[in-house]
Amino acid sequence: MEFVKEPTSIFNKIRNTIYLKKLLKNSKPLNKILFILMLPPPYGGGEIVSQYLYEEIKGIDGFGFYIVRRKNHNKTKQGRLNLSNFIYGFFLIFSLAKIIAVQRPNAIYLGISKTIFPFIRDSLIVLFSNLLGIRVYAEFHGMNFLFLNNRIFRIYFYFVINKISKLRVLSSSIKDYVIKAGYHNKVYVVDNGISISVGEPKKMNNDEIRILYLGVIDTMKGFSDVIEVLNRLSCNNRIRLKLNVVGEWRNESYKNECMNLINKYGLNQKIKFYGLLINQQKLNIIKSSDIHLHLTKWDGQPLSIIECMSQGVPSISTKVGAIPEMIENNVNGFLVDDVLDETVQLIEKIVVDSIQYHLISKNCIEHFKKRFTAEVMARKIIKMVDE
Repeated sequence: MEFVKEPTSIFNKIRNTIYLKKLLKNSKPLNKILFILMLPPPYGGGEIVSQYLYEEIKGIDGFGFYIVRRKNHNKTKQGRLNLSNFIYGFFLIFSLAKIIAVQRPNAIYLGISKTIFPFIRDSLIVLFSNLLGIRVYAEFHGMNFLFLNNRIFRIYFYFVINKISKLRVLSSSIKDYVIKAGYHNKVYVVDNGISISVGEPKKMNNDEIRILYLGVIDTMKGFSDVIEVLNRLSCNNRIRLKLNVVGEWRNESYKNECMNLINKYGLNQKIKFYGLLINQQKLNIIKSSDIHLHLTKWDGQPLSIIECMSQGVPSISTKVGAIPEMIENNVNGFLVDDVLDETVQLIEKIVVDSIQYHLISKNCIEHFKKRFTAEVMARKIIKMVDE
């Protein structure tokens, strides 16, 4: 059974609530698990991975789905405390509570957020399900919870988190973190996975180095550092560079700040902004790239690295979140401590062939096949919920 929720206005929220009442009246109780999945838009890693998970498991008997999509929603609006998000959250909680109360599944499966207001929204579903004696399984796509430095929020977190029976995280280091943060139940480490046509190992085109930035364009994701790296490399007359940027800006003020910096360095002709791309359009840009820069300051298990890995495009990344457990340095990618000097030196070495680029590209593809396919992810999540 599947319940689809796509509220885009107050009218649609009311209309969908009436539709939900009719749907529940004619439905049978769910025998097993209700998956609450937020699918794109917005096109964040968690939403995209949930889409792949849904496609893999939607035909399994005993699995029900509550699918959430927010048309016209984007990264700029996501997680903000405003009237639109408040109203949306209210109707989402109301609709879910009604489904859970009527269907009485054995368990629910949902994602929990790293920021406080979405976490509170998710926690109300967790607490309501516990009140009805329904088990809760959850997944956490982040690196850490961003509100635990606040004493009141930390107390609320401790109250809620162990109402979750099983928790999926993305790496052993994140598992250690949630246990240290106070979670005492079963933790499962399950990699993200995607369903995508796998590419062929690449050879470096030394005539022009095609660098890729993929994901939300934000200072915390390291885009400012990418500009600085490009500026340093542009001073090397032996290297011809092109930076392709695929993703949404976090906000307008940061966009203006970056464009001013690009103008200052005279990099306008070396950078192309594609905006948000999905499916084949995004895949085409990845395939045409040589190096993916992910100089992030905060991350869980970046989908951008997995997507690039599938096409044999090595990533140069910082050592945060689950990334050190994804990339083996100089084997299937590169890890750096100094985001400027080390990154510049690495790219210069790749250009003069002192690094075996083709072998690293081949290792990326093999590593992807072993760990990061949607089939592998779905199989592990099914095992987690069935155990």
